[in-house]
Amino acid sequence: MIVEQEANGIANIFLLAHGLPSEMRTPVQRNCDGYTQAVIYEEWEAMNRDTCSPRALQCAWALFRNITEMQSKSTAETTLHYKLLDRITEMADMRRTVFHRQCG
Repeated sequence: MIVEQEANGIANIFLLAHGLPSEMRTPVQRNCDGYTQAVIYEEWEAMNRDTCSPRALQCAWALFRNITEMQSKSTAETTLHYKLLDRITEMADMRRTVFHRQCG
């Protein structure tokens, strides 16, 4: 259930980013994709060995920075920014829960 919530969080971030200007949208969606690929192809296997993927962690932090460092220029961007902050926080909570249970 935790993994499903984390996956839903990253999917929602990717989809919400469609409403951002391209200079903000592109890095967010690139890091969503990188994170998803790293989790699927590296981290799940690593978790079988009680370790984690450094690339997944790197992409998660990059995504967190993308969102927290955004400079909104309109009311619509501000609204999306708040939603993205909520989603990245939820996703990070799920990641920490999985990391603690599996890798910590």
